Amino acid sequence: MLQRTDIWIKMLLILGVILCAEFGSAQSIRLPKEAEQVERRKLAKGLKLFTWESDALFDSQQSLSVLQVKRSRKVSIAFEEKKLKPTSQFGIKTGALAAVNGGFFDMRKGGSVSYLKVGQEVIARNSSKNPVITTNALAITQKGRLLILPRPDSVDLQGEDLTGILFTGPLLLEDGKDSSLPDNNFSNRRHPRTCACTRRNGQTLLVTVDGRNARAQGMSLAELTTVLKMLKCEQAINLDGGGSTTMWIKGIGVVSHPSDNKKFDAAGERRVANVILVH
Repeated sequence: MLQRTDIWIKMLLILGVILCAEFGSAQSIRLPKEAEQVERRKLAKGLKLFTWESDALFDSQQSLSVLQVKRSRKVSIAFEEKKLKPTSQFGIKTGALAAVNGGFFDMRKGGSVSYLKVGQEVIARNSSKNPVITTNALAITQKGRLLILPRPDSVDLQGEDLTGILFTGPLLLEDGKDSSLPDNNFSNRRHPRTCACTRRNGQTLLVTVDGRNARAQGMSLAELTTVLKMLKCEQAINLDGGGSTTMWIKGIGVVSHPSDNKKFDAAGERRVANVILVH
């Protein structure tokens, strides 16, 4: 009888450890009390939208949106080789659940200025001379999962498991640690920002930070990195920001506040060359 009781105690202890590990791996999405959560909405199975506003985070007015993408959902890259169009139009045309703007592009001629490959086709080469956006990459696997590739070599880029590769930057986090950031106005001044990160539990977060408005001042890259660590990101990379920063949701529309019209509304979208889609 005593032996049977001991067995049950051991089983309960093992179950407790498993449950603790499971709850720990959930890694809830939260920011400190300086940021007020305005909305938390389930968009689809495995996809949630979180929005925050704050007048105290980094002693500034801030507004940011986060898409939590679980492993059950897929992501992809959509692009235009020559012309430009709004992030929302990419999302609508492809029937995606959500979209954020992607990498850096030529605002006059269109097309990506950094290496972009979708499927087996190389869409663009590194035409930019800026090593900040031509050194690190975002990649999509055949299963539709987003990866961040610090300093990939030719072997990484030729991997059969990759269906999309987009060079962008700078790298913000590598294995949970701060990456070295450039010391210039692009990095140090507050701007609207878009970025992608992956978490230890396999989730992807797509983040937009509003800016260039009295109600949303934007963030420096160091401030953005701090927020990503609060969100438990392990790997993180910067995407094109500024007037390009946009988050669109199917059935809702643009939920961020694109700044090209200099108003704090959803109507200021800039036309872009490529986007990250959630399906």
